[in-house]
Amino acid sequence: LCDWSSDVCSSDLWDFDLEGGVQAGVEQGTDVISGFWTGIVGHTWKKPRWTPRVSGLFYYGSGTVDALGTNNTFYVMFPLGHAYWALSDNLSGQNLFDTALQFELKPTKKTATTAALHWFQLASSQDTAYNVAGTAIGKPGNGTNLGTALDLYGYYAFNPNFDIQLGYSWFWFGSYIERTAPRGDSTQMYVMTSLRY
Repeated sequence: LCDWSSDVCSSDLWDFDLEGGVQAGVEQGTDVISGFWTGIVGHTWKKPRWTPRVSGLFYYGSGTVDALGTNNTFYVMFPLGHAYWALSDNLSGQNLFDTALQFELKPTKKTATTAALHWFQLASSQDTAYNVAGTAIGKPGNGTNLGTALDLYGYYAFNPNFDIQLGYSWFWFGSYIERTAPRGDSTQMYVMTSLRY
């Protein structure tokens, strides 16, 4: 932990983040009450080479529990799926449980690498899954297992204004997708550069 009065930190660092929100109102004559919350806990070893960091994440976005009653499906207003729910951009944060582990290394001051593993479930079996655009996938009542995702990515900063990032992701679809919207598991690779001026 840190001695804030002297601005000196020990070799171990813990970090915590907890966020949540509620949506309430009426839409097309149906009452709406929904929400989300997410929690992250991480630990960084400052002393060892490459400053390894391990973190765990849990995300909950509510789903409707009774199709004839109140709308409980959390609506993601400004989706940025690959930043939160795996790089493959298959899912939105609606009606979703996401449990994830992440491991980070910084081999040099200019490089960083990350590995993240996600386990996805429906929050309510009486609601559908939703893709990154918020469109419903499949039909309720077909289980809750959405699948597992693995992301590997890293970047190299040539200078403060220019960097390059390389990543690869896998998404293994679960039984819900296999029963309601069959498709092959997905993989993707990307290269991205950023120029700041």
